[in-house]
Amino acid sequence: MAVGNASLVGALLFPIPVALYAALGWPLLATGLVLAAGLGGWFATGLVGAGVHCGLITAVGFPLGVGIRRRWTYGWTVAAVAGFAYVVALGSVVNAWDAWIAQAQNVYDALLAHVRSQPDSPESAELLAQNIGWLKDHWAQIGAGLILWPIIVEACFGVSIIGGWLRRRFGVEGVQGSFRTMRVSEWLVWLAILVALVCFLANRRPDPVLGLAGWNAAIALAGVYWFNGASVLVYALDALRPQGLMYFAVAAGLVLAVLEGLHPVLCFVGLFDTWADFRKLADRLAAVKKRREEERRDQEDDNE
Repeated sequence: MAVGNASLVGALLFPIPVALYAALGWPLLATGLVLAAGLGGWFATGLVGAGVHCGLITAVGFPLGVGIRRRWTYGWTVAAVAGFAYVVALGSVVNAWDAWIAQAQNVYDALLAHVRSQPDSPESAELLAQNIGWLKDHWAQIGAGLILWPIIVEACFGVSIIGGWLRRRFGVEGVQGSFRTMRVSEWLVWLAILVALVCFLANRRPDPVLGLAGWNAAIALAGVYWFNGASVLVYALDALRPQGLMYFAVAAGLVLAVLEGLHPVLCFVGLFDTWADFRKLADRLAAVKKRREEERRDQEDDNE
């Protein structure tokens, strides 16, 4: 992997066996895999930093395996895995900041050239080109925060898939709860308030360092609250169990929201869930729905 420069594949695959060994109570084997990955990266590239990077990527499997073995909650396990992985990714970005920015600019230039070369749908192509251009111009302000979003996705998939496989194959109980019950800690809102204050100060008194830290932190926190909002939505759908047409309407609404740029709505849902606890509201609505259905069935039986 290191020789072929397939760091993305390694980041996705290397933590899996480490997590399995850690979850099954074989920490020495898991540690051996981490050391092997680090030595492999070092010998393949001749760079100690590359070896450390490979070892740290592989070590992401430790919080995943430990969380499964010790039966942490789903949310805390995802937080531990995503947090560890994000620190590793952020360290790599900061260590090679100029090269990372330049690489992103080249990628966006290639995307812009490809989009503008398409003859079909000129209006939609121009809108897409404007969005890509905006990302290109503001990548330094949001890029480091934006990389947390796919990391959370990978963490959720890892906890769900590996935990489920260990449960079926080895009878390991795994984490408590699931994605639908994952809820952000209420204490995180204080960090959100602090970040909002930093962004406000960066706007009033332009400071490159302050703005860079504030807006990247804001984008990262938006990702956390977006996934909390998504888990609220999944919980509500599971609790209320709407009919097929309603499911279709919700799915169509989500697609339309993404296309129209309204997907941040889920960020606000996740943020205000700190105080409102929308899952309890969904439970109350589900209880009302169940009671009405029972009353309707009783009335139909009486009529018969």
